Amino acid sequence: MVAQRSVHPDLLASLIAVTLAGCAATGGDGTPPPAGNTNYTARGNEPGWSLAMSGDRLTLITGYGERRIVAPLARKDVLAGGTGYRIVTRTDAHELRVQVRRRVCRDNMSGVPYPDIVAVIVDQERPLAGCGGAPESLLHGTWTVESVDGEAVEEKARATLDFRPDGRLGGRAFCNSYSTGYTVTGEGLRINGNIAVTRMACPGPLMRQEKLFLDILGAATSHDIRPDGALAITGAGGKAIVARKTVTGD
Repeated sequence: MVAQRSVHPDLLASLIAVTLAGCAATGGDGTPPPAGNTNYTARGNEPGWSLAMSGDRLTLITGYGERRIVAPLARKDVLAGGTGYRIVTRTDAHELRVQVRRRVCRDNMSGVPYPDIVAVIVDQERPLAGCGGAPESLLHGTWTVESVDGEAVEEKARATLDFRPDGRLGGRAFCNSYSTGYTVTGEGLRINGNIAVTRMACPGPLMRQEKLFLDILGAATSHDIRPDGALAITGAGGKAIVARKTVTGD
């Protein structure tokens, strides 16, 4: 059996802090992980690596697929303040330390926002840093539109984005109701351009803003969660929709 090597907790914290210093992070809802969280994935670049937690095991692939380590999925220890969790697990040959922090993390190649910052240390090697969780989960819920192509929404006007877990997107488009589908991949947000819209007539300014809203939505090329928590969906020509999560009870 190969002797197991451990990393002192202070050294681990220092290494993770240094590694994550360049990771774009914003927000964070402070929600601790479910005790039985499974089917979780994370990944990073340069060097490429991926992590999967499913059932009772954890699988780490590094070196762009050259090394594969499978270890028992140990207990998750919640971080102070409930901001994430830490896992320490071992095999006969390796010790793995995984830290998942609930803060928005952007993939440093695609720019896609993910819900978690993830760091992995194998033995005493340099920490691996990347993003984890399901990127679409950041969108789930209802958002109220604040501006369209830099133009603030009028006080009496209203447009919403309701992203449902089943891949449907709908809501109000200032005047009419609309419905379509969406997906989030490693390349970003994609919205079905064939948007179903009701045919109610409204005053000219509302109809104009509604058309611009639907045009941007149907041609969405990227999305981001800004430092203030706002969602920005960008379409052709850099035109963007900015929305804020609707608080339950509002």
